Amino acid sequence: MSDHEERAEETGPAQDAPPHELAPESGDYFPTFRRMGRAVLGWRGFRTLRRAWKVVLKGLLLLLIILALAHVGATVYLGARLKAELRKLAASGGVVNFMDGIPPPVPEDQNAAPLDLKAAQIIEDRDKQFFEKQGRPGDRGERYDIDFSQPVDLARLSAMVRQDADVLELLRRATLLPKCRFDTNWEDVLGALFPHYAKMRRVARFLRTATIEAALRGDPTEALDRARIGFILSRRMLGEPVLIAQLVAWAIDGIVARGVMCVVERGVVPEDAARRLAEEIAKDDLIAAHARAMQMERAAGLWAFEQMRRRPVWVGTVLGNVTSESGLRLWLWKLWGNVGRPLLYANELVYLDYMEQAIQAAKLPWREGAWRQVRDAADKMPWWAPLVRALAPLYSGVGQKRDRVIAARAMLVTALAIEVYRQRTGHLPASLVALKAEVPWAMTQDVFSGHDLIYRPRDGGYLLYSIGPNLKDDGGKPLIDQKRALGQVVPQVVKDPNAGDLVWLPQLWRSKPRS
Repeated sequence: MSDHEERAEETGPAQDAPPHELAPESGDYFPTFRRMGRAVLGWRGFRTLRRAWKVVLKGLLLLLIILALAHVGATVYLGARLKAELRKLAASGGVVNFMDGIPPPVPEDQNAAPLDLKAAQIIEDRDKQFFEKQGRPGDRGERYDIDFSQPVDLARLSAMVRQDADVLELLRRATLLPKCRFDTNWEDVLGALFPHYAKMRRVARFLRTATIEAALRGDPTEALDRARIGFILSRRMLGEPVLIAQLVAWAIDGIVARGVMCVVERGVVPEDAARRLAEEIAKDDLIAAHARAMQMERAAGLWAFEQMRRRPVWVGTVLGNVTSESGLRLWLWKLWGNVGRPLLYANELVYLDYMEQAIQAAKLPWREGAWRQVRDAADKMPWWAPLVRALAPLYSGVGQKRDRVIAARAMLVTALAIEVYRQRTGHLPASLVALKAEVPWAMTQDVFSGHDLIYRPRDGGYLLYSIGPNLKDDGGKPLIDQKRALGQVVPQVVKDPNAGDLVWLPQLWRSKPRS
């Protein structure tokens, strides 16, 4: 008998053995599962897959550690750079904290703002009463929004201005006060409201019409004195520390200038009144005011970035994505506030660089070409800097608009000086040099060329113009927008909207004046 048969007889039949003795030494008590695993992967394949998953998980963990270290490093590095830039900006005298650039409060007895607002309210109330009597109670129009391209009933116009004599008196009293500070909640920064800007434009339209009324009535001295009030009103807007106030000031300039055009076109310019108006206009430095406003724009942007760091959900609130302090979007914004911190710092550094270029450009005339660099910087803005695009729009068009206002002011004062010269001598000046020698307060420099305005006597009259924003002498052809204002037909497709010159056209006052 073989050894195997002997052992079988000693142990007995295999089926009589206890179940636990049938299990292999590996401890696999479930042979069905074992066979299934081997059938699908095989035991070695299963162990290989498990090892692969462990490697993947370890790799992911390592990657997360690397990313976390990179995130911390980027946050520390970019944060340090940002702090250094802000310290440098503060040391150079730049406005970092928005509230530091807000003018101090003004004593009530020195503040012109309440008188200006009272005048605006009287005009608005009488406008409402006027349209209610006409059966148009919901009409928000203005009595002084008059189309002077059509014949005007002077008697009716004069009666309307006389009705508002108290408004003129309030505005005259306001010009005697040294300061102006409107009641604005500047602590809201980007959320600040400026209802007085629209009111001041309404006042400017009243002054324009009152100026034209006096000129048509044959009282040019009163007309120019009323226009002078309008330019003082413009200066008050220039003193507001935000860019939108500069735009309002420039708009008021254009509105009031139409009244002066009427005076010049009628050919009788009182010398003393013209000089007073010219001296008032010469007090303003539109370039310096623009540069100050741009600094405040930067400070407002820095305030917004600070809000994003302290309370990331603020961005969602501004964008309208978050309407309550709970919900998925709220948590997503909070997550962004931590994970996106390096990107936020990087956006703020780009913002500082872009705004510095814009501020330096604002300190220079348009002709210097600095605004082209600002436009190029905006075009090359990194794709990962959407916050910069949102907080710092393209400012180059603002610089051109400002210099057009400066050129228009120079032409207005020069036109007044030419009429004074003609009244003194009986003829037109041969050149602007001769004009300056006779009438020293003439403002003859063209901001677009850096030289004198172009002046050409002809046919008993004269051509006076600035070369305009294309920086070329186009022979005195009006700019496209001037042609439109005169009612001339302009092709719909214009290759260069800046083609042409900024021409002194006193007949512009007769076009529909609302602006």
